[in-house]
This record gives sequence, C-alpha cells and structure tokens, in this order.
Amino acid sequence: MKLTTSIVTYITERKELKKCIDSMLADGIDHVYISDNSPSDDLRSFCEGLSNVEYFFNGKNLGYGGGHNAAIRKAIA
Repeated sequence: MKLTTSIVTYITERKELKKCIDSMLADGIDHVYISDNSPSDDLRSFCEGLSNVEYFFNGKNLGYGGGHNAAIRKAIA
C-alpha cells in the first residue's frame, strides 16, 4: 500500500519544510503534496528538486482545510 500526505504552506521557511518532508519520507510516506497558500510561489524551485514531492501553487490562501482539499483532488485525479 502506498501512503501519500499533504502539507499546506503559507510563507514557510525552506529549512523547516525540508525537515518536515524528510521526516515524513523517513517514516514511510511514499509521496508528499505541497499545497502552497502563499501570496507567491517562492517554494516552487525548492520543491522541484525534491524526490517524491509534488508542489502546486494555489494562487490564493484557501485556508488549512481548503489547501488539503486541493491536495486530495490532485492525489485522486
């Protein structure tokens, strides 16, 4: 069985995001979706270099639940 998770970000520091992603992947998560609610897509280039991570920019702040719902839609598409 494959495990997928999502992280909702809003003006998130790369160092903290990397620690979170590394921890999830070390615990057996197969794929991480980054749902970015920030006003700009500054994390895009950072996330593109990471294995098993899919970044997408929402273009606006969807809120915590809305960000996860967007990730779920991507995961099941």
